[in-house]
Parts: sequence; structure tokens; C-alpha cells
Amino acid sequence: MFKRPHKADGCNMFCQGGDVSRNPGFPSGHVAHATFFVTFIIFININDYFLDTIGVIYILLVGLARYMKNCHNLEQVIAGILNGFILGSLWAFLYTLIAL
Repeated sequence: MFKRPHKADGCNMFCQGGDVSRNPGFPSGHVAHATFFVTFIIFININDYFLDTIGVIYILLVGLARYMKNCHNLEQVIAGILNGFILGSLWAFLYTLIAL
């Protein structure tokens, strides 16, 4: 679960770096970051359904891209979504406390 899929190659931001199948990939950092920022924006801008929809589509596309590129397996992508959602929710909650 913690290791990247077999033959994971070029999985950094610029698709370089060679074979990274021996490196840990749990949770997916790309998906966690995308989910964090989208969750934070959604909770701060309540009732903006267009932005919510675009954000959810963005998260799904990032997760799908990481899975289809063979950089992460499904468990790592789901863990990235959960990680980003929990941290984004926490930061949005703290932001609303400070902003009051």
C-alpha cells in the first residue's frame, strides 16, 4: 500500500526523475494538495455552486491523472483525497475563527 506501483516512472512535477517505484507514495501528495486548496476555497466561499463543481472535477482529474500515469494506486489516491479534505476543512475552520 505504501509503495508506488511497479514501473512508476517520471512521477514528479516535470515528469522526470526516472524509476520511482521503490519510493513511497502514500498518500498522493498531488491529490492531497489539490484537495486541500479546493476544500479550503469551497468552505470559505459558501454557496458558490459553480466553483464547487469545478473544484470537485479538478480533484477527480488530478487523482485520475496520477492513477492513469501509474504513479499511484487507488488506495494512495483515496488517502490523498481524505488527507487534503481533513486538513483543508481544519484550516477553513481555523480561518473562520480568526476572521470573526
